[in-house]
Amino acid sequence: LEREMQLISTLLLALLGCSAPDTHTQLDERYSEIRYALGMAERDTTRNIKDSEARLRKLRWSNEEVSFFNDQTVMASIESMRKSSDPLTAKKGDAYWRHAILERSWTPAEKEREEELLARIQSKRQEETLWMSRNGATEVALNDSWTRISSSTNSLSEAEKSDLQDAWVESRMSWLEKDLVELIRLRNEVARREGFATYWELALAHRGLNPEEVTELWTKLEAMIVPI
Repeated sequence: LEREMQLISTLLLALLGCSAPDTHTQLDERYSEIRYALGMAERDTTRNIKDSEARLRKLRWSNEEVSFFNDQTVMASIESMRKSSDPLTAKKGDAYWRHAILERSWTPAEKEREEELLARIQSKRQEETLWMSRNGATEVALNDSWTRISSSTNSLSEAEKSDLQDAWVESRMSWLEKDLVELIRLRNEVARREGFATYWELALAHRGLNPEEVTELWTKLEAMIVPI
């Protein structure tokens, strides 16, 4: 475990733009511990969405991350890094700050509710749904992407392909119910506390982007892709 912690600490330092330990080593080590434990819990819940113990671990470490960024000493250290004359230290401080705005405004109750909603949505998405052609000769699992399904069903008639597509859309829309609506509302409420109109804008800021930059990038990509 110690070796794994050292590895995750090194990776985090690299992610935050610093290649070696500095005066903020304790901050880095604590956050590395949180991110490592949270990553393991997320891996386990992804492997088995019914793993209640993993979900509890994920919730625990999610709340640890929120507490970390609500610690005044931590935030003071981050602000100190952001103001540093050393470019690498300032870059790391900005990276920490982007993580902070994504996490610090959550309450434990909201984190718990988010995890419940995500688990239910994921469970619905993983429910196996089958489509069968009119003559019963072809059976297709609708859980896969439309690209894969379409490429593997070229032998179907146009009418059957249309029926299959309708069934796929209906299957995908089945989990876009009140749970997803509530999740969006919950996340938007958290985002507004950080001064963002929506969680999407907050998530972009977490990545160092803004809506204008994304729109500009999309326009450029569309211009290249659409003619093809």
